[in-house]
Amino acid sequence: MEIERGKAVTNNMDLLDLWKCHICREADHLFILVPILVVRGYGREGVYPRVVTRLATFFVPGNEINVLSAAVFGYT
Repeated sequence: MEIERGKAVTNNMDLLDLWKCHICREADHLFILVPILVVRGYGREGVYPRVVTRLATFFVPGNEINVLSAAVFGYT
């Protein structure tokens, strides 16, 4: 289980968490908590929708990895 703050998308931490789950032999499922929205100096960034879209690409036919599921939870 991973809990991310605002750097989830800007530093690719969501992808790093998926990679760590992928290379771990004991981990089959990723549970990640990310903020729904982050307010920055230049505006608002919708983190939750971007993380869901980015992680979903690894679960389509042809892009499979050995992670069975990724559950993304949003918080405010």
